[in-house]
Amino acid sequence: MMPRYNLDIGERIYEEEARKMLDYALSLRKRYIPTLLCSLWITGARSSELAQIKKEDISVSEDEVQIRIVTMKRRKGKYTPKKRTLRIKRPKGINADIFLEKLILRYEQMLPLESLIPRSTSWMLKKMRMLAINSLGKEYSPYHWRHSVCSWMLENGYTLAEIAEFRGTSIAATIRYLHSKPFLIDPSKQNRSRNPYKRDKHGNNNLEHNQSTGY
Repeated sequence: MMPRYNLDIGERIYEEEARKMLDYALSLRKRYIPTLLCSLWITGARSSELAQIKKEDISVSEDEVQIRIVTMKRRKGKYTPKKRTLRIKRPKGINADIFLEKLILRYEQMLPLESLIPRSTSWMLKKMRMLAINSLGKEYSPYHWRHSVCSWMLENGYTLAEIAEFRGTSIAATIRYLHSKPFLIDPSKQNRSRNPYKRDKHGNNNLEHNQSTGY
């Protein structure tokens, strides 16, 4: 059975695995499958959040990409939208971050009111499972990417508060994503995490997050 929720996730995804999946996704020549993978890799967002992203929610400049994420929060029986904006700095150089550049290419091809991934969450779950099985012989769901983002950030010096802010959830909810052994820091794998989450000697990083109602 495919893992769907927090306690079902027992492993994380590494960059070399993500690249193998992307190579396979690109070979399929299907527009939305590479977009799904790159979106998960960059944002760690829920499938339901990705399904709501439209072109107007994305802003691209020479230095950074901003992506507005909307989460429906339930309080007292009512759902209200909670918005946050992810600000991802663009690395310099050709194909410095192929995942981000592929996402930007998709953005440039979108029509004004078009969705980033005009597909259902069940479609996303099915396609991610297919990608992982065919390219890696493993079963990964979109939830694996969300867990992996927490792991990448934790290994690169982010606090629980910073990770919770990035994810748009409470610290208590974030801790549930750090329950399994892969989230304990393994020194032999420290350098395998993706670049945008790494801090330099001054404590700076390539990724910023701004909790807001817009850009």
